[in-house]
Amino acid sequence: MALAAGVGIVGVYLHGLNQPPDHVATVEAVVPVSPEAAAALLVDLKRRPTWRPHVTRIGRGSPTPRRPRGLARARPARRSLRVRRRRVTPQRLVIEAAHPEQLGLAARWIWTLDPVEGGTRVRVTEEGTVDNDMFRGWWSLRFGPKAAIASDLAAFTAALTAPAEG
Repeated sequence: MALAAGVGIVGVYLHGLNQPPDHVATVEAVVPVSPEAAAALLVDLKRRPTWRPHVTRIGRGSPTPRRPRGLARARPARRSLRVRRRRVTPQRLVIEAAHPEQLGLAARWIWTLDPVEGGTRVRVTEEGTVDNDMFRGWWSLRFGPKAAIASDLAAFTAALTAPAEG
């Protein structure tokens, strides 16, 4: 049993060692709302816990380069992400995050909202880095580069298309 566990750990590590630390992944969907309605939900980080299940709260941080604005607390790892949000244009938002615990994880998410017939094409691109070989191996075998952004986009789409409470 211990031998099998050891072989598994070494296998995950070797797999991670052979994966590039940097990745880029993109997902997209068309939502039946205007780009302005989509942007209103997306830029309101205080509302993010209402549509993103793994985000439990958003707090304010110091807006300095060493401590970017925003702090997101996510389940199940209960890790904090330092989040900096930058609106490039009304249709483009860049969100950058890093673990303040120096876990070797960092990501940048580029959300692009383009008007199309009947709504808005929402495109999410993740540019990420996973420096730890063991974690990178586990992450690539268990989830892959599109898992987090596909989940975010599905939750965002559901929030936009949910019936209004009344």
